[in-house]
Amino acid sequence: MKPTALWKAALFTTLFATTTTSAYAMYIPDQEKNITNGYTQAPTVMPADYSANGLTHRLVINGTGYAPDQTSIYTSHNQIMVPVRTIADALGFTLNWHKENNTLELVKGNQWFQIKIGADNYNIAKMPVKLGVAPELTNSKTYVPLAFFRDVIKVNVQVDETGTISISDKAEEMMRHGVITSIDKSQIGINGFTNGLKLNITDSTIISTTDGRKLSFKDLKLGMDVDVRPEKWATLSIPPMTNAVQITVKDANMNEMLGTTGEITDVQDIQNGMKQITVKGTKLSEQAQDTIMLVVSNKTNIIGTKDNQPVSIQELKAGQKLHAFYGPIMTRSLPPIGQAEKLVIEN
Repeated sequence: MKPTALWKAALFTTLFATTTTSAYAMYIPDQEKNITNGYTQAPTVMPADYSANGLTHRLVINGTGYAPDQTSIYTSHNQIMVPVRTIADALGFTLNWHKENNTLELVKGNQWFQIKIGADNYNIAKMPVKLGVAPELTNSKTYVPLAFFRDVIKVNVQVDETGTISISDKAEEMMRHGVITSIDKSQIGINGFTNGLKLNITDSTIISTTDGRKLSFKDLKLGMDVDVRPEKWATLSIPPMTNAVQITVKDANMNEMLGTTGEITDVQDIQNGMKQITVKGTKLSEQAQDTIMLVVSNKTNIIGTKDNQPVSIQELKAGQKLHAFYGPIMTRSLPPIGQAEKLVIEN
């Protein structure tokens, strides 16, 4: 049932009334021209969407920062594209270019990887893997999707809300950023199912705020932003499961939120750029709802589970899997209507 414009205005008024690194190193890596004999050059221009979602991406590799003009990170087909040579050199790989078939090898000890310009055909243990975007040659440098280093090279990759991309192959720096999407007894889940991780909280797990204040398991809440340090092992399940060594809560003072995990079944444009979505699924807490309609505004925090990047309100559509978090104030209608505080999209 669609509410009238007058009823909607009154409802929204009620809902809104009641809801309340170190300096960058000046190292410039060797240009790709040193190994690019035989490349088919792309035009020497930067793509128009260099600054994705309004963010200028900065790169930090094993603690060393690179200014944006040194790396020229951009997006292609909605994926962050990063320069191979800059990152591979910093991680200790040797690069070998084979001009006869336009392929680039990355070698480090017994690790061997191969990419081909224009071919979305990467490899893990010599088995083909597709990442959705082929390697590209831009401004005399080879670029690959950021997922190449996370999913193929298997190093730790994080993208925070400021656009800073952190890449590390050092075990002691293996921190992972995410949102708590489930809490069950002595276990939490971050970033949902497809790109998520289940973490067992043990007696030795260190839980604290960013300023070092000690917390306990009972202080953890649905929707919290956290940095976690997992054990080096994990099960082969989906999502994988391991023990949490350390959990750092970034928003310890946030209000309690209710949660529903499920699917968007309907999206309606309402007023002032806001949308109303219907979420059907499973409630994550006793007071939450299995089916709920949520008002989404420009104040709603919307992120993707794959890389923790912001998702535009215009990208919301029926069929998307998500974890929706909202306040306790809802209408008495069926289904009830509430205000979306945070949406975590499975992407």
